[in-house]
Amino acid sequence: METDRNAPATKGDLEDFKVEVNTRFEQFEHRIEHLILESEGRVITSTYRLAESLQQRITQTEGN
Repeated sequence: METDRNAPATKGDLEDFKVEVNTRFEQFEHRIEHLILESEGRVITSTYRLAESLQQRITQTEGN
């Protein structure tokens, strides 16, 4: 059965569209949240490693 793309949308069509948009937005939101959490972890790890490296340099400099 072919769909007439020029036919007016019904309330059911609009409700289906609304559900689809909400579902896709929630999926997008979840992916973004996951990416932000991963990035946060990387920044914290990098900062910790940098601090350790700097502490080692300070310790070596003070030892000389």
